[in-house]
Order: sequence, then structure tokens, then C-alpha cells
Amino acid sequence: TWGWRVPTAFCNFPNSRCSFRKTFSFRRYFNMDRSDLNRILVICHNQAVKHELSASLQPSQEQEKFTILDREEYIKQISKPRYKWDLDLFIDKLQTQTYGRTLFYTDAATSTQTILNEQLLRLPLGTLFSTHKQYAGKGRGSNIWESPEGCLLFSFKSQVVNPQRLPFLQYLVSLALVKAVKQQPGCQDLPIGIKWPNDIYAHGKVKIGGVLCQSSYYNNTFEICIGCGLNVFNKQPTTCIADLYLENNNNNTNKTDNN
Repeated sequence: TWGWRVPTAFCNFPNSRCSFRKTFSFRRYFNMDRSDLNRILVICHNQAVKHELSASLQPSQEQEKFTILDREEYIKQISKPRYKWDLDLFIDKLQTQTYGRTLFYTDAATSTQTILNEQLLRLPLGTLFSTHKQYAGKGRGSNIWESPEGCLLFSFKSQVVNPQRLPFLQYLVSLALVKAVKQQPGCQDLPIGIKWPNDIYAHGKVKIGGVLCQSSYYNNTFEICIGCGLNVFNKQPTTCIADLYLENNNNNTNKTDNN
């Protein structure tokens, strides 16, 4: 995922004459108290999935309260909570047949990866969990990351039957994440890429995102929880996609003017 490792983090600052590592506290930049943890909304694409999840979801060790609705019930709600993510727009624009059709959402979570992974065997293929803020994001090994608003944070369920393909999955997801950014207007030349095996870097020096895959073997199938984090809008303490976009397009404008 992306954020700040608890209790401190290390980063390279690319604008200096030499590359150096600086220790800092994330609380210097963001207020990361946990007062906004609340219910997790679950939107199911039909009644059958709703009934199945209502019977099977177990209380989470991290965030135990769920509100489970099918898609029609959610759309017809007269008074909806004001979420920070436009769920109606997401539902309207979704074009996949499987992925994202069952959606977990809350404005703030301890960890989308941990919570989804706890429920993994009970969830339909393609279940997606997204949030705006994360307090204990799951990293490689025992790493824990705190991520403020302004990050793209999500986990989803996938499956692999052939074990030979399993090691390549995190590479494919990392490539897909970079490709998705570069397909946006004005982003095709952004200086972002993959630092193998699972990190997204800017200018080859600064981490701005990451991918984590965790798998369980059940009924001859690898059930996989894939977590992604990407810094989109936080300019401090390093850089973000928005800054890279402005920097890249300003450079292109200057080149055009010089010509």
C-alpha cells in the first residue's frame, strides 16, 4: 500500500543534489486520529448475494459493523449518508461483469486488505473494498502504513487455479496500475514505473504506491486478496500523481513555447 510506515517512515527527496534518507513523523503533516471509523457499507449486485453475505459475514476484528444492501435498495434510498466517494457515479460507470459488482466502502478504515482478507472465502469473486483513509494498511512482512485522504486505496478478491501463474499476479497488477494512470488524459508521459516486485515509483526515486497479494488455497483454487495504494493528491512530504501531472504538462508547454 502507500502511506507512512508506523511510527516513522523513510523517503528519498529527489530535488536535492544527492539522494538522502530523512526520518519524519507522519503526524507532522496529517491528523490521523481514529475517531471517524464507522460502519462498512456493503452493496451487493443482487438479492441472492445480499442474502448470502448477510448470513456468512463474520464480525471483523478491525471494524465489525456492516450495513448490507443490494444495488436497488441502495439506489432507492431516500436519505443516503454523505460519503466522500461518489458511489452512485461508480455504480453507474462500472462496465465489468464480475469485478466491483460487490462493493465494500467506508470513509475511513483500519485496513481494506486485512478486513477483506478476513472474509475472503465468504465473498464472491471480484469483491472490491475501497476507502478514503487508512490507519493500519497492510504492507509486506510486518509493515503497517497509515494513509491520509488523497490516496487511492482499495483491495479486491481474485482467483487463480494454475499455481505457476500465482507468482506473476502482483507484477501484472502493478503493471495494470501504472497503465491505468498513464491512460488518463495528459498522463501518458508521467515519470512513473515499477520497482520490482510491487512498488510504484516516481522518477525512479520516490515511492508513490504499492501492490500486495495474499493468497489462501481452498477447493483446488488460490483465493487471492489484492491490495493497491497510490498517492494521488498529497504533495507532502514527497510527491504525488497530481504534482507529476502539473510538472509534466508545464514542461511540455515550455517546450512548445520554445519551438
